Amino acid sequence: MKIIILSRSANYYSTKRLVQEAKHPRHQALVIDPLDCHLSVKEGVFAVYALSGKFDLSGFDVVIPRLGIIGVDYGLLVVRQFELMENYVLNSSQSLSNAKNKFFALQVLAKAGLPIPQTMMVHNLQNIKEVVKKLGGLPVVLKLFRGSQGKGVILSENLSSLESILTAVWAIGYDIILQKYYPETRGEDIRILVLGDKIIGAMRRIPKKGEFRSNIHQGGKMKKVNLSHEEKDLAIRAVRVLGLNLAGVDIMRTSKGTLILEVNGSPGFEGLEKITGANIARQIIDFATSV
Repeated sequence: MKIIILSRSANYYSTKRLVQEAKHPRHQALVIDPLDCHLSVKEGVFAVYALSGKFDLSGFDVVIPRLGIIGVDYGLLVVRQFELMENYVLNSSQSLSNAKNKFFALQVLAKAGLPIPQTMMVHNLQNIKEVVKKLGGLPVVLKLFRGSQGKGVILSENLSSLESILTAVWAIGYDIILQKYYPETRGEDIRILVLGDKIIGAMRRIPKKGEFRSNIHQGGKMKKVNLSHEEKDLAIRAVRVLGLNLAGVDIMRTSKGTLILEVNGSPGFEGLEKITGANIARQIIDFATSV
């Protein structure tokens, strides 16, 4: 099959691994930067051109989107265009949009009855003390609507800094959510990689000293982890209700039970391949080319 991998760079670990594993079963894989795509629409006809409009991408079979936070809205339109061209897309534009907006994703998860951290969204400083009180007091966790690799996540430990951060974020036109901080976790969480209805990898992430974010890109350490039946079920259900086929589900173990932090529709898997020894890239290629 002919596969397109939508990625900002062919040098990202996960992108390189997908290309490597696609070649083994004699598939053809091409990495395309979604921001380099030109989209064309007219009555009943849809086309995508790459390489500054010189290369027609209409002859491909499978699209694997790997969208980051830069140019995400344009990237979603590119994914949608391939859907309209009747290509098989591993994660649909709608499912990716569901997951990219952190608050919308939490709304969907909460509606499905899945456990999430206590979360609030506000757009002014009126009664901010009452908001903090409802979240169990300071510190509180702040998260930009769209972020990855721990970027856009802040722990605010006093009211003055909280007000300053909120004011600055709103001033540049961004939205942000506030979440309860669970000190008993010590910043640790668990990343679970789900493909279809199967868990293909999991690891515990531990933040470096002086840091509360556990992401590997923020210096966090990886360790093997054993998941309970409940945790496996929660991860698979979270991916299903958001409409994704491939996703990284982040959970944390608290005194109130296991909570789903967020779901990533374009998960990296460098750490998971290293810690588990599993050939995750091959499993993704096999799944995408067998549907």
